[in-house]
Amino acid sequence: MESIVPSINSLFKDAPSDSNAYTYVIDQLKWLIKETTQENKRNDISSSRQTFFDFQECANIGRTVDLKQACTTQYIRVFKAIVIVLRNLSVANQVIPQEILLPSTMIQWYLSVSNQSVYSHDDMRELYKLICQFNFNCTRNDVVFDESSFENHILFLMDMLNFINDDDSVNAFSLWLANFIKNDAFLSMLLNDRRSFAIIDDILINGIMAQKTEILSLTESKSDALNDLSSLAILQFRIIRQIITHESFGSYLRSLCKNKGFDSFNTTIKVAAMLVTSSENWDHYQITAILNWVLKTFEEYTMLVESFFSLQPTPNSTQAPPLFEILFSTLDILTSMAQYSHAQKYMVTYDGVQKVVKLFDILERNCLKIQFNKPSGSAQSQTETRNLKATDYRGNVVTSPALIDNRIHNNTVNDSNFPGIKCFLVELLGFLAYQRKEVQDSIRELHGLELVLSNCIIDDNNPFIKERCIVCIRYLLDNNQENQEFICKLEAKKAVDDEVLQKAGYKMGIDGNGNVKLVADEVNIVSEQQLLEKINE
Repeated sequence: MESIVPSINSLFKDAPSDSNAYTYVIDQLKWLIKETTQENKRNDISSSRQTFFDFQECANIGRTVDLKQACTTQYIRVFKAIVIVLRNLSVANQVIPQEILLPSTMIQWYLSVSNQSVYSHDDMRELYKLICQFNFNCTRNDVVFDESSFENHILFLMDMLNFINDDDSVNAFSLWLANFIKNDAFLSMLLNDRRSFAIIDDILINGIMAQKTEILSLTESKSDALNDLSSLAILQFRIIRQIITHESFGSYLRSLCKNKGFDSFNTTIKVAAMLVTSSENWDHYQITAILNWVLKTFEEYTMLVESFFSLQPTPNSTQAPPLFEILFSTLDILTSMAQYSHAQKYMVTYDGVQKVVKLFDILERNCLKIQFNKPSGSAQSQTETRNLKATDYRGNVVTSPALIDNRIHNNTVNDSNFPGIKCFLVELLGFLAYQRKEVQDSIRELHGLELVLSNCIIDDNNPFIKERCIVCIRYLLDNNQENQEFICKLEAKKAVDDEVLQKAGYKMGIDGNGNVKLVADEVNIVSEQQLLEKINE
């Protein structure tokens, strides 16, 4: 070991063009590679701090070499051999290399070679992979990041675009990044740098996820079959999990939409929704970070939906899909997060109830309630398409051909009628109202109770919304005298379906003073499990 390092340094200082001048060093490095594959010898060599200092000196001298003067092929062989030795040694010792910032030094050396453009693509691909492997080993237990090296790290990460077709390079890159991105300082700087689009959107999402994994195809199919994801897909989710739970992700999303367009924005949110809805064990910090950007996005798109419906008499249906897709993804995330008590408290604190009821009211006033007389999706002629019943929020039958064509095509509901969105809203209100009187009261005061009651019907635009509403009503009436009295007043006006109340566990009764009141109905109540089973059929 003592004789190898001086020989390497002398070689790099001379930078000979004669390939034979490299033979001794290459042979010595081959021997050292063999030594470091043996556990006992590897442990012995890696225990010396000087070993890593010596190789760092080699790297610092090596990156000053003018490759137009040296024998590039042999120089690259020496470079690769040194990285292999360090990769092997870092299996046994990750602390010392990180303390002296050796991973950053190797990245800097790689970039110095890359900038000279006198190398073969295959050589640089192999070097890139080896450095990723070395950096991965170093960061297995902890990540040390020197902020002054941020520029070099960004340039190195962006170089992955050159090797996106090589599976080994992609795997090495992903393994290292999954560790490195845990460093909060690095991730914060990344998300606030414009080049983050190239790394997150171009490389991770549209590169690795789209070309090497099944993730994007699953987001398009809205599939729940995530149990058999490939190991590479799981790695991407580990990376994305760190990204979407960082406090700067919201600002990244806004910049992404502005600079890269809606498609990139939409795909990123779909990937985030897929991850959130298929994962568990979120801590309070992660839940807060996710809800911060999701609620802001939800509120923004609620306003856009309101503007969309203001384009009367018939909004342009081609403008609806982007609105529908973002609402679907954000509500998918919100209903998944709402299972956590911390998320419920956060949403209540930051006006989540008001935001949900506002969108519910917008959709209630503008979306058609639909009942098909034939199964949705069946092939029919234009005249058969009228074989349905569509009503507005007042219960009036809609007969306008233009409006129906705008909302329905071949017995399939168009995005312009926002299919399934109200199901999310009802479910979300139920989560928030459960055993929270202040939320139950707030929903009543915002006229949300009437909205829930008015959707206790069969509506092919929102499958099984009736069952969801019954569960929600049960939560809204639970130990809430004011809400129960409100229902009684509506019942007097014949505005409440008795069957709905019975399934929710209530019926009209008379108290000792002759006043009408709600009382428990133990006979006709339908269990929550039965209702949920019907929803999940």
